[in-house]
Amino acid sequence: MSDHLDELQLRRLLVAVDGSDSSTLALRAAITVARRDNAALTLLCVSPEAGHDIGRFALAAGVPPTTQEELDAEAEKILRRTVELVPEDVPVRTIVRRGRPGRRRSSRTRARTTTTRSWSAPAASAGSPRSSAA
Repeated sequence: MSDHLDELQLRRLLVAVDGSDSSTLALRAAITVARRDNAALTLLCVSPEAGHDIGRFALAAGVPPTTQEELDAEAEKILRRTVELVPEDVPVRTIVRRGRPGRRRSSRTRARTTTTRSWSAPAASAGSPRSSAA
């Protein structure tokens, strides 16, 4: 079976990121494979929906409820930090989805997709686009 795995070449890799050490480890593994196979990475971050569950949690924790804009901004921030870890020679795109991480949602799930490298290298100002062919 390992002979067949040696022949396996991946073209696109999807990496779910949430800013945790585990997602950073998954990213590092994906970068290794992407470089080996000349593959592109897609980074996915799920922003929870600001609704009843988050409102209840905020009230129980004694903090003001979080707005959807704040949750989306945090997901974008996680993606920016993660893109900075990806070497320039690895094509990358980012996706933000709203919903519950780990659960597939129906077509009602809202998505924001960026098809090119989204964030700048340290030489440019933070938050500006870093261009690459998608």
